[in-house]
Amino acid sequence: MTQERTISFAEWGEQWMDLVITPELVEANLRRIIKPDVQVDTTGISGSGSVAVGSVERLNSGQIQREIVFCAPLGIDLDLSIGLAGLYSESYTIQVSTELQLTLRAQPMLVLWLDVAPVKADAINVRTSGQNGLSLVQQFTDLDGQIKRYIATSINKQIDSTAEQRTINVLERVRQSNALKL
Repeated sequence: MTQERTISFAEWGEQWMDLVITPELVEANLRRIIKPDVQVDTTGISGSGSVAVGSVERLNSGQIQREIVFCAPLGIDLDLSIGLAGLYSESYTIQVSTELQLTLRAQPMLVLWLDVAPVKADAINVRTSGQNGLSLVQQFTDLDGQIKRYIATSINKQIDSTAEQRTINVLERVRQSNALKL
């Protein structure tokens, strides 16, 4: 390699982050963290479904910053059965969507931390289709609200359990790979 224009280590670090930490890399890691299926089993509601992570987008590209922010759409399709005291039962197909906000933060000693903002129930969209239009359950309960709260709690528990997977010790990985041979 020829001795071309030199840049500061700060600029080198920013270029490294822009070129290595791509939305595609974040999306692949998010797919490892988020389980592809979901089971619902709460008072009177049971069922299962699938979870899909959409294309991740970087929100603050091209800016000098202390953190890199990404947004990831999350879609969940559920088939639920809702029963009232064993006397009445209805089936529903439910589509849930929300967005995860992910912030990559640099920490001392070359550690990167992918912080995921908690999902709030009011940031979840629910589309419900039941057996017969407006159902008995929907008339007398807050079904959409229950689903939103359950999904938010489930996603947040799952993400909280992955803290170790969202930490990258770059120095340790470089040393392990013996990548720097001068």
